[in-house]
Amino acid sequence: MNKEDIQLLYRYNRWANATVLKTVAPLSAEEFSRKIGGSFPSCAKRLVHIMGAEWIWLRRWKGTSPPALLSAADFPDLDSIKARWPEIEGEQMDFVAQITDASLKEPLKYVNLKARLTNMLLGGRCSTW
Repeated sequence: MNKEDIQLLYRYNRWANATVLKTVAPLSAEEFSRKIGGSFPSCAKRLVHIMGAEWIWLRRWKGTSPPALLSAADFPDLDSIKARWPEIEGEQMDFVAQITDASLKEPLKYVNLKARLTNMLLGGRCSTW
């Protein structure tokens, strides 16, 4: 993995997020919050989870370890999600622009959601202490 690969992946990620938000835009409020089963029981909660995962990894990359993901209760509708997500993506892109090939080889230490210190190594290997 190198700087150019990471930047390409994050440009694709922004496109994919925009495509998903555009796809769900025609849903009524009832359809958007309707229980549909699965790990995240509604479209709304799934989107908040995805946005929250992007947010928490950005926080970890920047040296902090939030104890929880974003709360779905703080994002009651699509407009509230659409208002917050560009802020996260903008900060992601600023961070990704500063990545170097050397920084990609440095281990990332963070405290996971179970309060355990975790060391993420290049190549996706992870150890928890």
